[in-house]
Amino acid sequence: MSILAVITATGCLRKKASKPPTPVSSAPANAFAAVPGETPPTPTTASPVAVIPTAPPRDSAPTTPAPANLTPAATIPPEQPTTTPPKDKVVVTPDTSLSGKIATVNSAARFVVLSFPVGHLPPLDQHLNVNRRGVKVGELKVTGPQLDENIVADIVSGDAQAGDEVTSR
Repeated sequence: MSILAVITATGCLRKKASKPPTPVSSAPANAFAAVPGETPPTPTTASPVAVIPTAPPRDSAPTTPAPANLTPAATIPPEQPTTTPPKDKVVVTPDTSLSGKIATVNSAARFVVLSFPVGHLPPLDQHLNVNRRGVKVGELKVTGPQLDENIVADIVSGDAQAGDEVTSR
């Protein structure tokens, strides 16, 4: 018994008082961007915040003085949500024009062999422009036959050379 009295007197068996849990601060509701598909929280009006001027650090360069109308007791009004008027909708249309190159030319028979990207061949009887350095120099009519990405066209008017660009009208 005497041992028990000594232990109790020294505080070894005494329960220690637990510390109250520290409160967790939460961010204001308007501190995060809205999640797509959810309605944004309604903005809460915050109390005005006092502006307290601070002295610039000694190591920094001199700064311009504050305007005369700004006093240490000046307050900033709460931010108002801005709304933008709806803009015109942009319509994007894909470029469906054809573009290829003249692979070979047979000037005696007045036909050319055209080369196009895979899957982008012109249909038969389509008229195409021949451009050399951005200037139209001739006109072609697709007649066929076709082999892979190559197709034959007749020279309708103008001139054609190997390497010229061919575009749809």
